[in-house]
Amino acid sequence: MYENCIGVIGSVQDFIWEIKLLNMGTDTEHQLFYRGQNDTSFDLAPSVFRDGRLDYESKIFSEILVNCPEEFISHKTPFEKLTKMQHYELPTRLLDITSNPLVALYFACQPRSIQVKLKDIIEQDEEWYRENTDLEELKNRLEECSKLEDADGEVFVWIDTPLSPDDPKVNVLSELARSCKKGSQLDSFTNEINRFTIENLTEEEVKSILQDFSYVTVVSSLDNNRIKRQSGAFILFGMVYNNFESDLYSNKNVPFHIKKKNIELTINARNALLEKLKFQIAEENDEDIDEGMKEYINKQNKLLADKIHSYVIPKERKKYILEELDKLGISQKTLFPEIDHQAKYIINSLDKKSVIAKEYDVLKSEIEEIKENKEKHIEEQISNLEQKKELDKTIRASVTKYDTVIEKVCTSIGYNRTTSKQVQKDFANASELFSAPDWYIFDSQKATYRLFIKKYFINDGISAGEAEKAATQIVEKLSELKFVKAR
Repeated sequence: MYENCIGVIGSVQDFIWEIKLLNMGTDTEHQLFYRGQNDTSFDLAPSVFRDGRLDYESKIFSEILVNCPEEFISHKTPFEKLTKMQHYELPTRLLDITSNPLVALYFACQPRSIQVKLKDIIEQDEEWYRENTDLEELKNRLEECSKLEDADGEVFVWIDTPLSPDDPKVNVLSELARSCKKGSQLDSFTNEINRFTIENLTEEEVKSILQDFSYVTVVSSLDNNRIKRQSGAFILFGMVYNNFESDLYSNKNVPFHIKKKNIELTINARNALLEKLKFQIAEENDEDIDEGMKEYINKQNKLLADKIHSYVIPKERKKYILEELDKLGISQKTLFPEIDHQAKYIINSLDKKSVIAKEYDVLKSEIEEIKENKEKHIEEQISNLEQKKELDKTIRASVTKYDTVIEKVCTSIGYNRTTSKQVQKDFANASELFSAPDWYIFDSQKATYRLFIKKYFINDGISAGEAEKAATQIVEKLSELKFVKAR
């Protein structure tokens, strides 16, 4: 699904296990570095290489020094100045990285901002947005944008040997930000570098650095509190030919695989190219670049792509992993010492606690309601059971008395054909008149029951007189024995 992806991370434990495996194969001379990005569609490139900013790099560099000189008094070298600019989010040829894998995981799990989403959508259909005046349609599109989901994150991992900030290679490549302009000749550029750099490098040494290093990994000094907290380091990019730019005065390549198709050259390819062009900064689509050179370049790109690996973090797991990292001390609070970030962390924590408190109150209320209903239900069940027991007791007593009455009356009239139990069964429906009497028509109910019993006996061969007598005795005896409540 993702190029160079060697794993999908669902938890901090998953990630730590993967990093342990990588560290097992790393020697003491090299070090693992990481970079987390919250969207897998993002290029792995420094900010100055994006959105056409490369054309204005030297202008940005010089103007910020003029406008804010006091901010750069203690920053002597070009690299130190670049790190300061990077801190304040100016476009530079630096790419933030870290030696702490959990810090990279934190950045990879950040939600993708709505501003980035809107920018991507508008760029995809820029002409429509520029020309359309239908406010209703614009409103509908904006509503659709608000429903956009987050994106999967990605952590890049690679091995390198870092340089110190005062290394000559770092100074030479950093100077590109100030001195390299369109139309510059390499000879004049090397003279410009020698004028600014501390080391007394020869022209050939400068050219050698530019040829041999399209990038370097730099471990910055820890005087910056944020860099210290984030175990920060940088990738500093040099220069390389890019046939989609108007000239060859800067490096738009990266030290490993990049997803943009317009990146054509790698380290070795640039060496051959600079030799072919006699170190002259060339215009795009140079006819001297033959098909053989292009094939060589493509081959080098493929080899270079194997030097980096990445892990993908599904968008559904970002929030969970951030909560895990927070418990491990990796959060906005610990990584960003500035007061604005501390304020945001405090507010977010309070909001989260407020939400949790509200959810707890709702849950507690629901539990109490369920408990109350359950207790009420149990009480009702107990009451029903007690009533049922009492009713069963009454019925058993009544049936016993009923059987006795039926048996005595049947015996007195010589009715031996049917047992009292059979008579009880036949009289069951009629006896309901006595189990739930209506006191306003009780006499009428008694008369109805008596007539029912009389007909029963007559149909079974008993004379009308005997049947009347037996029916009357049964009804009266049942009343006397309190089969029903007396009025």
